[in-house]
Amino acid sequence: MPDALAGRILDAAEVISEINKSRKPVLAVDVPSGLDVDTGEVLGIAVKARRTVTFVASKKGFSKARQYTGKVIVRDIGVTML
Repeated sequence: MPDALAGRILDAAEVISEINKSRKPVLAVDVPSGLDVDTGEVLGIAVKARRTVTFVASKKGFSKARQYTGKVIVRDIGVTML
């Protein structure tokens, strides 16, 4: 089940709760919904992904949030780091 839409839904907390209850494997796109990328802290409730595909580089807070990111896969999208 992909996690890439919750940021666009009015009641994301309810959607995230249902995703987590489903017990289906979740692939987060860039960042698990509900997770602060800088601190790794949960913003109320967060998706518990089995894998997170993120872009350019791993996010600063991912090391503190493994229970939410699962295995992190970094993919190049052609952006040059400054």
